[in-house]
Amino acid sequence: MYLEKFRLDGKTAVITGGSRGIGREIALAYAEAGANVVVASRKLPDLEKVVAEITDRGGRGMAVAAHAGRMDDLKNLIDETVGAFNGVDILVNNAAINPVFGPVESMDEALFDKMIDVNVKACLFLSTIALPSMEEKGGGVIVNIASVEGFSPSFGTGVYNITKAAVAFGDVVAIADVDREVAEKAKADFGGKADLYEDYRKLLDRKDVDVVMIGS
Repeated sequence: MYLEKFRLDGKTAVITGGSRGIGREIALAYAEAGANVVVASRKLPDLEKVVAEITDRGGRGMAVAAHAGRMDDLKNLIDETVGAFNGVDILVNNAAINPVFGPVESMDEALFDKMIDVNVKACLFLSTIALPSMEEKGGGVIVNIASVEGFSPSFGTGVYNITKAAVAFGDVVAIADVDREVAEKAKADFGGKADLYEDYRKLLDRKDVDVVMIGS
């Protein structure tokens, strides 16, 4: 019923972490709404199963193996998408990992760096890689999947909570960066002044590239 009002015909969406869970469900929904869907994750066979579901339902999909923590893979993901569908309209930064459960002191540096690379850096850098294609097409949407853990942390997931809080705050930075003049104003007012909200609203009202944060 809802998809009758929500249509993405002719749009192309890239979804990281698209082989299962939230990413898979987004991919199937976008395809049903008419979008060309590119799903990405590390394991190609799992992605191909999602693409098979999409095509079985009459949609268009493509699988691209890409590690969210590797810059070359992120660049190739966008290159493959542009080559197949002539651009990117929607980017869903969904890929995330949480390999450790326990007190923060049990975390070693290598795992910390890995989580930052996949959960935080990939959101920023994949967005910047996709942005030129969106601008060429006259606009686009970037959706970053955050989590309630970034606002109300649970025990045992400390570093994951940090990364998801960074994703949520990163939307403010990303939106502000779309308009340099307003960004400087927002930056100056970040010390708690009420007019920051109005600056933020101005950025949200822009029509070129939207950035959205969704909590899981």
